[in-house]
Amino acid sequence: MSKAHRLIAIAGIAAIAGSSHAATLHGTVRDTDGAVVAGANVQVAPAMADRTNIIQTVSTDAQGQYSISSLAAGSYTLTVSMGSLRGSTIRPVSLTENDKKTVDLVLKPVAAAAEFFDEPTFAVAGVTENTYVGGHGSETVMRSTEALTKAAASLEKTPTGIPAAAGAEEKSLRARVAAEPGDFLANDQLGRFLFASGDYTEALVYLKKAAELNPKQAAVHHSIAAADERVNDPLDAVREYQKAAELDPSETNLFDWGTELLIHKAPEPAVQVFNSGIQRFPLSSRMLLGAAVAAYARGDFSQAARRFFQAADLNPADPVPYMFLGKLQAPQITQSDGLLERLARFAAFQPQNAWANYYYAVALWNRRKSPDDTGTRERVESLLQKAVRLDPRLAPAFFESGVVYLDKHDTQEAIRVFKKALEIDPGMEQAHYDLAQAYRQSGNLQEAQKEIEMFRKLSEASAEQLAKQRSELQQFVFALKSPASN
Repeated sequence: MSKAHRLIAIAGIAAIAGSSHAATLHGTVRDTDGAVVAGANVQVAPAMADRTNIIQTVSTDAQGQYSISSLAAGSYTLTVSMGSLRGSTIRPVSLTENDKKTVDLVLKPVAAAAEFFDEPTFAVAGVTENTYVGGHGSETVMRSTEALTKAAASLEKTPTGIPAAAGAEEKSLRARVAAEPGDFLANDQLGRFLFASGDYTEALVYLKKAAELNPKQAAVHHSIAAADERVNDPLDAVREYQKAAELDPSETNLFDWGTELLIHKAPEPAVQVFNSGIQRFPLSSRMLLGAAVAAYARGDFSQAARRFFQAADLNPADPVPYMFLGKLQAPQITQSDGLLERLARFAAFQPQNAWANYYYAVALWNRRKSPDDTGTRERVESLLQKAVRLDPRLAPAFFESGVVYLDKHDTQEAIRVFKKALEIDPGMEQAHYDLAQAYRQSGNLQEAQKEIEMFRKLSEASAEQLAKQRSELQQFVFALKSPASN
């Protein structure tokens, strides 16, 4: 089967009576001609949030058969893969105790995704002059958008400061360029060496010379883009990232182009780039996350939720997508069953992860049916207590515990945990505010006033800092156009 093809799985499920002590899944993997496929990987993962089973993966034998036993009753997802390619996820497969089911999988070759559009349907025309035009939703949602953008950016920018050559020194590299100024490799290597040394301005001189000598080398355009960003020239950076992606639409080049657009508040073009990247690299978690953040930034919360959930479902054991889910603030997503289910799965798969317990607790708390829902409150308390046992420095978990204690009018415990949160993170504004409410409820008006004053002081300072950061960020000015326009 050609490596140029992607694989998708088509499942036919038929129940077979069984008498084993635990449930079993087995079947045969075939190609579209009906021939068995040996060496294909079949992964079975719990589909429901409350499952405690681990993910299991087996390979098909010479007859194309696989078998996975010792499965507890429940619902499971199956994914078939071969080599570096992976098929689509098949779900749900429900098993009962002593159940035995056959899931026959067919690997179907599909033509590779279409090439990235030759002419993007947007054009970045310039940057704003240090003005902030705002965003979608409330200030809380806007702040979460900025946090998500930073998180996405932390996944990007493959290091471009590649060593020029083993044992190479700056002096010898400069001598090579002086002797052969028209040598592409010499200019490229010196530019990369200087980039790695942190001299971005001079690095650009040699990298741009290399690009003049060989303009079809995507890697040198990527290096120029990274250096441009370092010297605060985002307009040239985004254009160089675009050149790199058009010359070589690799996962890295497309992702770095998309995040550059996203960082400089151009979510509409970023969505286009990330969606194209997903067509080519459907198994790239960071591409899905980039598309999700871009949709979130432009206020398309239904599309954002779909992409975030796809990223979390791609590999249910990967903690990275769940950390993005925990930062979401738009009620259109935080009140969804999809978010709660996946954060519950995070806590089930990683019970010793403090953040997993904390985020699941917050999701449960946000979805509680009423103030009298004591069952949910007790579950939330238990998760938060576990979170702080696992990580005694997790200030947000102490703060959330205080919120829960306040809700049930246990002001003394609320005061204790709010103070613990502030001991760890004195700059936590909301903790000062809620601590003031707890003091007020306990009758200690003097301490309440102190905390309110501290809350106001911190809020004013952070608002000024945020306004400064937003005003200094250069935003791209872009124009959307139809794909057929020039």
